[in-house]
Parts: sequence; C-alpha cells; structure tokens
Amino acid sequence: MLAHYFPGWHFDAALVAQLRNIACLTLVLAGELDGAVPADTGRLLKANLPHSYLVYVHDAAHTLEGARRRRAQQQRHQQQRRASHRRRPRVRTRPS
Repeated sequence: MLAHYFPGWHFDAALVAQLRNIACLTLVLAGELDGAVPADTGRLLKANLPHSYLVYVHDAAHTLEGARRRRAQQQRHQQQRRASHRRRPRVRTRPS
C-alpha cells in the first residue's frame, strides 16, 4: 500500500499493528496538495490509531515552502491574465 514512497521499500506490517497500542489522542494532518506522502498514508494511520482524527488541509502542500511556491505561481498567473485582458488606451487624432 505504501510502497510508492521509494521503489523497493518494505511495508512493516508489525509496526502498523503496534499503532493500535497508542492510547493518546492523535491528530493526523494531510495536505490536499501533498506530493511527497501518498493520501493512503493518512487513511492508514486513521484506521490503525484508535483515538485519531484525520484532517485534510485545503490548498496545502507537504511543506510550507511548497505551499508558498504554489501560491506565488497562482498569483503570477492571475497577474498575467489581468495584464493580457487590459485594453490599451486608444490614441485619438484630431482632423486637421
């Protein structure tokens, strides 16, 4: 299930089974735009941690830098769209 972390990565079923022994409340946060950790990971943790909550953070990447980079790209794209839609002022000439 989590083999898409690294090719040849071994899934440790014994370790996942031990998650059921964690008795404290656990908050599992997952970014909607996270490209580093598969979405299956959050669901796996939620399913195996007895007192856990899974929260997806809207428009968030894996790191703060990733989210900032994406936001900056969106802003540049919006500025380019606005600039291309602006009308150029018309130059009027008076008849002589």
